Amino acid sequence: MTKIEYSNTRLLIADSGKQKRVEIRNILFNEGFRDITDTDDVNFVKEPVSENNVDRRRITGL
Repeated sequence: MTKIEYSNTRLLIADSGKQKRVEIRNILFNEGFRDITDTDDVNFVKEPVSENNVDRRRITGL
């Protein structure tokens, strides 16, 4: 199976639960993601998304 390169993917995790963010960040890091930002502030999300500083793809079911 081909290994997918995730290290150049920009991620933004937004959730009010710090423990959830840490767990998701750790899982994604183990899968090869490196450029991960997390926040509990919904307003913080507006700037990176509007400036296209994250890769937009909604992932559900995590």
